[in-house]
Amino acid sequence: MSPAVAYTALAASLAAAGLAWSVFHPASQTFAPVIRRISTPDSIALTFDDGPTPPFTTHILEILRDRHLSATFFIIGRHASEHPGLIRRIADEGHTLGNHSWDHHHFGINHGRDYWRTQLSRTNDAILNITGITPQLFRPPMGFKTWHLAAAARENHLRIVGWSARAFDTNPLTPDRLVARLAPRLRPGAIIALHDGLEPARQHKSQQTTVDALPPLLDLLAARRLRCVNLHSLETAAAPQAVA
Repeated sequence: MSPAVAYTALAASLAAAGLAWSVFHPASQTFAPVIRRISTPDSIALTFDDGPTPPFTTHILEILRDRHLSATFFIIGRHASEHPGLIRRIADEGHTLGNHSWDHHHFGINHGRDYWRTQLSRTNDAILNITGITPQLFRPPMGFKTWHLAAAARENHLRIVGWSARAFDTNPLTPDRLVARLAPRLRPGAIIALHDGLEPARQHKSQQTTVDALPPLLDLLAARRLRCVNLHSLETAAAPQAVA
């Protein structure tokens, strides 16, 4: 192989690796700013994705209510339309509602701006029609981001929210293991990603482990004098501007 060919192959490999990192890595900010921490002192933000899905969302709401805590729920639009009562309850109990796309399609990153514009606006409209509240925060499914997704988020005036710690609680594990995974990352300013719901590709699974792990996780946070807050403060920041 000639040096020129070798250089071209190396450059192509590096470009592909860079693109893959930009799309798939949760920390990537190539296409848009991504919020991964909060600035509230001595606090962490609990977030839950993929709901609402009874009975898991219901149980999590009960645990949070009994402890007088609030969290942020990133909602799948299809689930909002199926469970409007749970959406109203989330809002009525003081939690923040975020957008998590209409149907959480695993291959959504292959689609363009029109697809994402519809995914986000349809979910916003569903939540608005149920609660009178328009979400201002968006968590991309699986944390994957593309230019088209970022542009659609700006058009819908949505800020993109990632996380600083997650327990991978959609995989089989015990409650003790879930808490142990998160324990080293429970620092002031952390945004914790958990799941209260089952996205459409996982309809026959369970999030009971997350439900069972939540009380000991909250006990650990209390022992470390960390307050649980929602992401309402992020909603008061300037919304991203739409682009042509």
